[in-house]
Amino acid sequence: MKTSLFGIIVLMVLLVSVHSAFDSAYADDEDPIRIVLDITYQNILETREDVGDVSKNAETLFATGQDEYFEALSALDAGDTEAARDHALIAMVLFEDATEEIGEFEGFEDEDMISRTHPKTDHFVNI
Repeated sequence: MKTSLFGIIVLMVLLVSVHSAFDSAYADDEDPIRIVLDITYQNILETREDVGDVSKNAETLFATGQDEYFEALSALDAGDTEAARDHALIAMVLFEDATEEIGEFEGFEDEDMISRTHPKTDHFVNI
């Protein structure tokens, strides 16, 4: 009985804490679209910074996504939430595609490095 009462108390504290966290996150009346966009944009910037060189395709996807990101922010500042939402969705898709492309590019670089350091043999060696 003590365990279930303790569990209920912990659950109630967690619910109140989570609710308070969400309330404080939106206390500044910042638009949720802007919050999600900024988080997504920061993530792609960190990914690019961590990786260094990226493929031309990933760079193109990122640049196009960045244009859409700034268009979304401009639309939000103008009060046009519908246009902001549309630009934000496009930006997020482009950022996701760029991230996948960066991951694939990094994978190919790793495979190239492995094949150079550990050449494959096409035949069996009899001992």
